[in-house]
Amino acid sequence: MSQTLAKPVLNKVGYLIVYVDDMHMAVSFYKEKLGLAPKFEDKEWTELETQGFTLALHASKKAPAIDKENGPCIVFSVEDIKGTHAALKEQGLAVSELKTVCEHDGMIGLSGDFADPSGNRLSVYGMVKKTV
Repeated sequence: MSQTLAKPVLNKVGYLIVYVDDMHMAVSFYKEKLGLAPKFEDKEWTELETQGFTLALHASKKAPAIDKENGPCIVFSVEDIKGTHAALKEQGLAVSELKTVCEHDGMIGLSGDFADPSGNRLSVYGMVKKTV
């Protein structure tokens, strides 16, 4: 008699792995430009402190082929989207202008896109009150 297994529930992200060309440059970028402190670091693998999951940098000269323009994007949620956007631009990052990505309950979601030194897509996102 076979036993029916319960359907798995995969609702918690533990790790997000990002392939990088140059670990030293990538760690400097994530630490100095984005304020993420390494909790483990070596020349092949670095784990960065984030809320809810571990962002891991994996050194790879031959990273898997990913469509950098349409592939996955790491979106960082922030409280002050306009201030964060301005601060990233002030640091010299090529961040897109803020664009509206959603609207509900009298609030508007804004995001600005940019990339890390290896070309991985990144974005900042936050909500602001809708003004008439």
